[in-house]
Amino acid sequence: MKLSFSKIALPAGGAKGAIVYKGGILTSRTVRQGGKASVILVKGTPDGKTWTDAAVIASQPDSPGTDIGDGCLCIVGNEIWFSYRDNQLRANTFSIKVAHSVDGGKSWSPHSTVATSAGARQGLWASHLFDLGGGTVFCTFDDEAAPWKTHPGHQWLTGVVWNAKARAWDTPRTVSRAHNPAHLSRDGMPSVVRLGKTKLGCSLETVTTTPEHASQIMFVTSDDNGATWSWETNERSVIFRSKFDRYSAYCPWLTQLSNGVLACVFTSNDRADTFDFPGTPAGKLHGDVMLSTSQDQGKTWSKAEVVYAGGNRNYMPQLLEVRPGKLICLSLDHAIDRFTAVTGTVGPQK
Repeated sequence: MKLSFSKIALPAGGAKGAIVYKGGILTSRTVRQGGKASVILVKGTPDGKTWTDAAVIASQPDSPGTDIGDGCLCIVGNEIWFSYRDNQLRANTFSIKVAHSVDGGKSWSPHSTVATSAGARQGLWASHLFDLGGGTVFCTFDDEAAPWKTHPGHQWLTGVVWNAKARAWDTPRTVSRAHNPAHLSRDGMPSVVRLGKTKLGCSLETVTTTPEHASQIMFVTSDDNGATWSWETNERSVIFRSKFDRYSAYCPWLTQLSNGVLACVFTSNDRADTFDFPGTPAGKLHGDVMLSTSQDQGKTWSKAEVVYAGGNRNYMPQLLEVRPGKLICLSLDHAIDRFTAVTGTVGPQK
């Protein structure tokens, strides 16, 4: 099966965390104006050519250290939910929150707080929402607080289920960490898809166990709707790891296409002239938007191909199937400081 993409990138209104809604695209971005740091909803046409700023989803006073956004939209019944981080970096206080809209995104109100933490290097980051059905929603996020007492400096993926009857988030469970507890886990950037009636798959960014600790893209599964995960019995499987020891891959997004194929987009500096040191700020990382696919529910993955290169400074990609066989890949191109979109098509399955 071949996925083909346009060579020309269009300006876009946002990147990862987008959804297809009523034939169009909904995404978000953070803006700072009028003394506020606000996450706004952005509407895009299915061809990716027109983007319109819409309602404010959530906002905070734009004080030093305010970090709000990096969220994920999700359709839950007749509502639209949006999970996002709401952090105060100077105070070392962190939270994952949810806002919701009952009128198709025209207006937004607070829904719930998924998790909170406080303390240096105990951050909560990039969240992902997935509707399990029946009003049950699964929220996965980067969690430095959970491993803090036993594995300081590690980061695990934590998942929490919204209990619609109790109207509360249930007990957290670990979605991903290294199977060997002696290995460093820096697991983050989750995205979840359904693989079967009770089976889920989740792509993630983590680090290699070698001293270079280069970032790589891995995959875990659950056979019981997220109650337990494969890392508990087997090591996480690899979607993509650079052939060079010190080169990295970042921020994956997993999409299940209408033909059942799994498509994982991510960025990698695999083709750059030099590697980026661990801890390099996201805006200074080198990376092309890459794509790998699986036709066997994540057991094996195709050789990664370039979707969009631009100036080799891309981040936060997401692949959307706007209608069967028609694709849009969003990303943030730091080389031009602009969100971009490239269109694509799905070829025949072999």
